[in-house]
Order: sequence, then structure tokens, then C-alpha cells
Amino acid sequence: MIEPHLWQTPAMQNPGTRSDRHVIAFLAALATLMAFGIDPILPALDEIRSTFDLAPGDNSVTRIVSVYIFGLSLGQVVYGPLADRFGRSPVLLAGLGIYAAGAFASMLAPSLTTLLVARALWGFGAASAGLLRFTIARDLYRGDQMARVISIVMGFFLLGPIVAPMFGEAILAVASWRWVFGSALVTCAGLAVWAVRFGETLDPANRRPLRVGPTLAAFRLVLTTRITVA
Repeated sequence: MIEPHLWQTPAMQNPGTRSDRHVIAFLAALATLMAFGIDPILPALDEIRSTFDLAPGDNSVTRIVSVYIFGLSLGQVVYGPLADRFGRSPVLLAGLGIYAAGAFASMLAPSLTTLLVARALWGFGAASAGLLRFTIARDLYRGDQMARVISIVMGFFLLGPIVAPMFGEAILAVASWRWVFGSALVTCAGLAVWAVRFGETLDPANRRPLRVGPTLAAFRLVLTTRITVA
């Protein structure tokens, strides 16, 4: 059940004009953007096989999901230290730019190989939204209030696997699979505008210098973790 005060009052650690309703809606949009890089595409797999002359049931096309998740995993390592050093807003906008580039390249991909590379780039960009939705919540809230906000956002995120495939099916009913990717590009552009208006949440006093050693160690952990590489 949603606590009424989370929708009606300014956040306790959220100065300025952002209401709880605004913050929750923005964070839910970030979570949804990440999920919409996977779920709407699933109904399009057969059409993608046909485009690239793959046999019916050829599982190689499912790698467009696995490489996206791989890019997503790598991005989690990169965006955290950058967001602590340069702030949430510029890092999020950079990630959304990468997301848009990956979606655009996927939309125009002339081959499966190109599509796989573009999808990895897309996932790398999506990691910014996936990671920073939690980071921004921590910037603005504390304790139980933060936990409630994150739980509400996760509730919206869990709707993705239910709603997104229907969204993909609706597009496929009137256009090709490429426009499923194109819709993600449009959504990303809208969210980028929203991110600019939302502004920065990291107090300048809390910025941290980049530390190469821990970042490289995190990279090594990702690359040597079997479940991530798989």
C-alpha cells in the first residue's frame, strides 16, 4: 500500500520543488526504461530471425538479450564511480545518450552481428538508469522513507514484464521489429528532457575523487563471475 505522505508532501531530504510524487515518477521511469530494453523485444524474435535469414527456432537471435544484460552488468561498474565524482545528472545524461545510440544502431542494424554489438552498447547505456534510480533515492531520502520510495519504484519496475511485451506486440501489429527499437529511442529522448528538468541531487560536498584501483577490481569481478559472463 502506498503511503499517502509519499505522494502529497515535499521529501524530508528533498529540498526545492521536487515533490515525492515527482521523485517517485521519475525513478519509476528510469526503472522502466531499463526494463523496456528487453521485454518489448521478445515478441519480435521470430521477425528478427526472418530478417536475417535465420532458421525458425534458431536460438542465436536470443543473444540480443544476453549481450544487453552483459552491457548492463559492465555499466553498473562504470557509472557508480563516475556519478560520485561528477554528479548524478551529467552521468545519467551521458548514459541516456549511449542508450539512444545503441537503440538507434539496433534499429538500423544490417546484420545480426551489428545488432549484437548495438545491443551491448544499448545495455551499457541502460545501466545508468538502472543504477542511478537507487543512487538518487539515497541522495534524497533516509531510513524508512527511502525504503518506501524504493519499494514503490520496484513495484512499477515489476510491471515491466507484464506490460512491455503487450507494448511490443502493439507495435508489431502496425510496423516492423525495427520500430520496437525506435520506440525506445523516442522514450529515451523524452526521459533525457525530464532528467535535465529534474536536476542534480548530489551535494557538491559529497563528491568523491575517482579511484582507479577499486574500479578495476570491480571490473575484474564482473568479468570473472560466471553468471555475469554467461
